[in-house]
Order: sequence, then structure tokens, then C-alpha cells
Amino acid sequence: MSEINVFEQDATPTARKIGDLWIVPGGAVKVCTNVASNVWSDFVNRVPRIEVLTDTCTRASFTDGGSTAGTRVMAGVLPVGAVILGTKVTCNTTFIGDTSAVLIVGDGSDTDRYNTSTIDVFTATGLLQSGVPSGNKLITTANSPTLTVTSNADFTNVSAGSVTVSIYYVATV
Repeated sequence: MSEINVFEQDATPTARKIGDLWIVPGGAVKVCTNVASNVWSDFVNRVPRIEVLTDTCTRASFTDGGSTAGTRVMAGVLPVGAVILGTKVTCNTTFIGDTSAVLIVGDGSDTDRYNTSTIDVFTATGLLQSGVPSGNKLITTANSPTLTVTSNADFTNVSAGSVTVSIYYVATV
């Protein structure tokens, strides 16, 4: 294994190799990723870190699909390279007006990618069990997750409800 050089200077280091670190004025750290083209990438973006995408929404923010389901696209984006750890759901106010209401959290194509089974938002408030992610955990295309609440008869019957959904992930890029 070769030694990593650490440069602390104003000008771009010339005696460099892939993996060398450059501390630029102001304290930012860059890593050499291509010697021939003199490419230095921000080092801090390469350190994995746990982040969370959270959105609180009410019944009124869901779009009625014309049948039993209402959907809402979460505010915010899960970035490329994220690895999903799990989803936390807090039902602030139950979704009432029909005889049932369950929630799933998906990516727009895989409707329950970020949870297992369905989450009862009709009878329970507080922190609800959402299970482990049921789809691929690696995000290869950035997306804003889709929340789907399905009622027993018609989503227009659902008259109230509020839920906070938090998706925890490891940011890797």
C-alpha cells in the first residue's frame, strides 16, 4: 500500500497521485481522483453519513385517485447513492371518514419500496410499525417518495388525518 500525501498549500499540488489529499485555503479537503487531468474531488462528500428525509402531510394534501387511494409526493429527494435504512411513520391524527385507511411508502413505481406490508393510519396514532424496506435499498435514480393512503370504499370519504413520514438513509456520495 502506498503512502497518502497531504498537501496544505494555495496552488494545486503538482507531485500528486490518486488518493492524495489537498487542504485548500479555508480548510476544505479535496482528494486526487485523476492525476493526468488534475481532478480533485471534495473529500467531505465521500464520507458516508446518516441523513433523513421527513415530510408531514394532512389528508388535504393527498390527491384523490378517483377510487380508494389518495397519493402525495413527499417534499424533498432521496439522492443517488443513498442506501435506505428504514422508514419511521408517526400518525399525528388518524385518517377518518371511511372504515379503514392504510399507508404505503414507495418510489413512484414500486408502491411499497420503503416499507413492508401496510401501515394502519385509521385506528392508531403515534409511532407506527412500518417494517423493513421491501424493495432495493440502493437509490440509483434520485426520487421523491410517494405516499399512498388506501381506504375501504372511496378516498373521498376520508375526511381528516395527518402523518409524518421519515426515511432514514446513508448518504454515500
